[in-house]
Amino acid sequence: MLIRHHLDQIAGRLDILVNNASTYPSGTLEALQLEDLTASIGINAWAPFSLCRAFSCSASGGRIVNMLDARLRGYDFDHPAYILSKHLLCHMT
Repeated sequence: MLIRHHLDQIAGRLDILVNNASTYPSGTLEALQLEDLTASIGINAWAPFSLCRAFSCSASGGRIVNMLDARLRGYDFDHPAYILSKHLLCHMT
């Protein structure tokens, strides 16, 4: 709470959170390793989830925008870790 209070004094109240960062590794489904998927989930799904949770606990209102991808309507066979992690973010959103 002390840190949040200090940040409020410096930057003002938080009104919006935009989760836009992502990683976009190329690869194939056949070559996909657990480590590749875990890294993509960490950046593309877990980080936004964690930020959303922190924002909702500390903000008194506001909006959250999670950037997804038009490729979620189909499938991108050249980026399986990315697509799977963005599907997870979509479902969490």
